[in-house]
Amino acid sequence: MGSSAPVYYDYGENIYYEGDAVYLDGQQIATAEEYADQAQEIATAAPETVDSAEWMPLGVFALTQEAKSAGTDAPTIYLQLVLSKEGVLNGTVKNTATDESQEIEGMVDKDSQRAAWVISGKTSPIMETGIYNLAKDDAPALLHYGARNATPFAKTTENMVSIPNLPSSCDRSEPRRFVARNGKNLH
Repeated sequence: MGSSAPVYYDYGENIYYEGDAVYLDGQQIATAEEYADQAQEIATAAPETVDSAEWMPLGVFALTQEAKSAGTDAPTIYLQLVLSKEGVLNGTVKNTATDESQEIEGMVDKDSQRAAWVISGKTSPIMETGIYNLAKDDAPALLHYGARNATPFAKTTENMVSIPNLPSSCDRSEPRRFVARNGKNLH
């Protein structure tokens, strides 16, 4: 993407909320509202059509809340992502518990290296992570419902073709961390 060093977004660790501010590596980078607005701008910046794009598969990710990631519950939400050279994200989210699938769309901001996406045709909720995170076995992600309503997610990659739906019944009161696990580590 850009020429700068890769940025790993570890929500709750190197990037965190304190009061109404968002910090990255100890430096305030935005208010909570600004940070959520930035995620929405990134996620909804994808062009309507990308006809001649060459797509690179990023993988299939199993999404779990951090508290459940170490437990025995198998993931039920899967996310399949592809990326164009222009930074456009496309894919599918699938909820295996409800057998519902939806297309997603989004972008990667080349300067911040934040990747954000939404269900196609919607503006919320917004899921985000760092593009570098998606190359790791475990990748924290954040699910935005508004300025102060962000829920962390964990991602995991698997060798799958289809993907799931975002949860509709999450506690939306405070930011929480989620984790994604690389599929090879799920077994």
